[in-house]
Amino acid sequence: MNTPYNLAIVLLRLFGCIAVFLALLGFVFVAAFVVLLVIGAPEWFSQSVAPYAIQSAVGSPLWLIGGFIIIILSRRLASFIVKACEPGVTAP
Repeated sequence: MNTPYNLAIVLLRLFGCIAVFLALLGFVFVAAFVVLLVIGAPEWFSQSVAPYAIQSAVGSPLWLIGGFIIIILSRRLASFIVKACEPGVTAP
């Protein structure tokens, strides 16, 4: 059960889930900023948070797509990782 392949799949899928979670947090941050901007947040607040909201609006879709790609391709990536764990490959 504790083969390098299984460990690699678990870690890859965990990283993919973390990436999707970070993307969702980014979308929530952008939505909260837009809601606060619409209801009339102070000027100093909107000017200081706007660059981070724009960065999050650009980065969140990338994290989401990347997380899904890693989750979908986790079997192929795990088999690629396991090739480096074979004794014949790592021997000098």
